[in-house]
Amino acid sequence: MTDQEKPEPDPDEDDQAAGDGFPMLTFALTAPSRPEAAEVPSEWLAEWAAETEAATLRIDDHPGGVIWERIDLPATLAKHGMLGDEPLIKIVITNCRAVQVGDHNEQHIHLRLDIRKVKLVLDQGLLKLLSGSGREPSRSPGFTGGKLADRSPRTATESYERPTADGRAYVVVRRSQGVQIGDHSTQRAQFDYTLMGPKLYLGGDIARTLLELHREGTAADVRRFLADQVRLASFSFERGPTMVALDRTQRIHRRHGVSAGRHNKQIHTTSLDVNSPSTGQVISQLNSQERPRGIAGPGL
Repeated sequence: MTDQEKPEPDPDEDDQAAGDGFPMLTFALTAPSRPEAAEVPSEWLAEWAAETEAATLRIDDHPGGVIWERIDLPATLAKHGMLGDEPLIKIVITNCRAVQVGDHNEQHIHLRLDIRKVKLVLDQGLLKLLSGSGREPSRSPGFTGGKLADRSPRTATESYERPTADGRAYVVVRRSQGVQIGDHSTQRAQFDYTLMGPKLYLGGDIARTLLELHREGTAADVRRFLADQVRLASFSFERGPTMVALDRTQRIHRRHGVSAGRHNKQIHTTSLDVNSPSTGQVISQLNSQERPRGIAGPGL
C-alpha cells in the first residue's frame, strides 16, 4: 500500500481514545498510610485571630436592613480555650456593684449602715448563770436578723467580656453597676443601707460584765454599758467586698465591691449609726432574776 493509499484516520476513534477531544491523563498516588493530623500551635492561632477580620451578616425585614456585626476573633477563641495549652479560667461576675477588672488597681469601698429599732436579747446562758445554774454564756455580741434596705443611688448596668492580656483567663461581667476596666486605676464607692429591727444578743464577755454591773453597780451603769455595746457591736455584711484572683474558675454574684485581677488592693471600711435602743426591758429582766442562797457566783 502506497502513501496515497493509506486510510484516513477515523475521528470517532480519536474522540473515544482522547475522552471527548481532551487528552486523557492518569495519575496514581500511593502512600503507606494516612498521615496524622498536625495541630496548629496556639501562638499561630492567636496571631491569625489578631490579624483576621470577621463579621456576621444579618438581614432584617425592613428596607435597607442589612447589618454587619464585627466578630472579635481573639475573644471568641479565648472564650472556648483555644489560645493556649492550659485550661481556660473563666470568671463570671453578675449583678454586682463597683466592679474593677485589671491589674495593679486600688479599690476603696465604704459601707454606711443606719441601724434602727434594735432589740436587746439576753442570752439564755446569762439567765441560767443569774439563777445559779449553767455555764457562762458563749455567744459573741453582734447584730443579727432585721430588715436590710438599700438606699444607695442606682446607675445603669453594664456588661463586659474579654480575655486577659496573657490569654489564660476570660472575664465576663453581666448586669453590673459601676464597672471599671483597666490597669493602674483607682475606684471609690459608698453604699448606704438601713437595718431595721435587728437583734443584739448579750453574751460572752459582755454578759459577764453586765452581770457584775447588775450586782455591784447601779441601773445607770447598766444603761451606759448597754449603750456602749450597741455602738460597738459588729455587723456582718454578706454582700460585702471581695477580691477575685484569676487562678480558678468561679462565679461572683450580688457583691458590693469586686476587684478582679492581679496585684490589686482593696480597702473596706464600715460606719454604723445606731439609734439608742430601750434598755428598760433588759434591766427589768436582770432585776427579776434572783440567785438562790448558798450558790457562789463566778469568780468567788
